[in-house]
Amino acid sequence: MFKLRIFINLLVVIIIALLVGCQHDAIITKASEKTEATEATEKTETAKIEETTEKTEEIETTKINGSIDRIDENKSYNQAKDEAETLKAIIQEVNLNNDEFSYLISELPINDINSIKKAVGKYKDLAGENYELNDNRFRVFRVFFYNLIKSENDVIWDNYDKVREYNLDMLKENGIRINSSESGEYLASRPSFLYNEFGNYLSDSLREYEQIKMQELLEIGDEEHSTYLIEDAALFISWDELSDRIIRLENYINKYPDTLEKEEALNSIGYYIWIYTASALDNTPVYQGNKLSESVMDSYKRFINTYEESNYYDVISGYYDILSKNGFYLNDDVIKYLENNDINVDMLKVKV
Repeated sequence: MFKLRIFINLLVVIIIALLVGCQHDAIITKASEKTEATEATEKTETAKIEETTEKTEEIETTKINGSIDRIDENKSYNQAKDEAETLKAIIQEVNLNNDEFSYLISELPINDINSIKKAVGKYKDLAGENYELNDNRFRVFRVFFYNLIKSENDVIWDNYDKVREYNLDMLKENGIRINSSESGEYLASRPSFLYNEFGNYLSDSLREYEQIKMQELLEIGDEEHSTYLIEDAALFISWDELSDRIIRLENYINKYPDTLEKEEALNSIGYYIWIYTASALDNTPVYQGNKLSESVMDSYKRFINTYEESNYYDVISGYYDILSKNGFYLNDDVIKYLENNDINVDMLKVKV
């Protein structure tokens, strides 16, 4: 149970960090590309609101602190503060400090699952033809949504019986389900919830990204239950399906090179490539002993024959070539090749 708690919390923290951090990096990149004329206009607009900035910040702080006060009394202050600060960060990153939807999100109690339904309703009431605004409000909601699930799971780890107290219909209405593993039960998002509830209000790029994420979740389960991509030292999709995930996200980035989700997509690709080439999962190993697994070898051949136009073709084909020269055995040359391509080899080094 303790290991599961650590893993799930780490996974949710990574997701939230990616959602917040990637918006930050993408916004900075876009800002650097603005013309001087645009910057001059922005400076003028900034000057107009400087007089109200201090007052606005005071209001924001009050609302964030209000959220902290309403978090479950069993949560530590630091836990509550971290979740509130994460929400505040995404609001600032997408420039929605003075937005009505952001105010509502900041006021909603994070220990009440029905806060999700209220936030969805408010989002739809405010949604219009401004897709950039719709997208940014969705990004704020998405962080709130995952924060709330993490908050509930924190309580579950301390009081396992709480899982039995949830009303299943209420969970479903709020896009949540109860998942289980060998170590216990926990709350997780329903795969199609975000796409179904928000897809019609989003830009083409963000809607397509959420469709991809929904598809990934449905590959490892269904609406009622799924596992993690990796659980109990096993990969829960095939090697070919894993390689297809890489290409799917690569195609998305090529189609929408300016999307704010680009950095998050690149991070996912990097993670998938690491699993595909250098993971050492006990129950789904890349190498059987020191020799490349037959199923992985077949998948590499498929990748090379199918995805010649991919930016990752050279990495996989080069990897296959160096392995073939060594009888498909893991050795120092293979390790060096992976390191030169910025792939973590810590799990493989113990095999050499």
